[in-house]
Amino acid sequence: MTLDSLRKYATDRCNAEWHQLFFRDPTFTGWQFLQLLDLDDNLIKPSYLKGGSWIPVAKASTSLILRMTRAILGHAPIGEYYSRFLPDEDPACPCGEAALETRDHILNHCRRRGVDYFYGLAWTLPALIRFLKRFPWAFAFRPKDGVG
Repeated sequence: MTLDSLRKYATDRCNAEWHQLFFRDPTFTGWQFLQLLDLDDNLIKPSYLKGGSWIPVAKASTSLILRMTRAILGHAPIGEYYSRFLPDEDPACPCGEAALETRDHILNHCRRRGVDYFYGLAWTLPALIRFLKRFPWAFAFRPKDGVG
């Protein structure tokens, strides 16, 4: 056995374990993780190769990748975050329709995105990226008063 073959074996075992935990144990990804589909309606599998499973698809600015990551991981500067970590901030959605701004509200109900923007579409990674490009406010920090 060569060092390269041992590295490949260890990497393959690690990747197999990661995939098993990712899909079979819902606590592994956390309750906020947004499961996305590929274009063949399969859950996107995690990978560390060539930048990972999600980031290379964005092919865009750092800002878009940051907002995509926030949306996928559920760690976004939205009402849920504000209510938990910044209780003096208003957790309501700026659209006025939700007392608590959540990821589900932003993606599926918020009036700021237009009526039925994604009606009937599966949540694929390309659909999420199109959504984020169309709505640059989504999963971005709110501007402070007096700041552009």
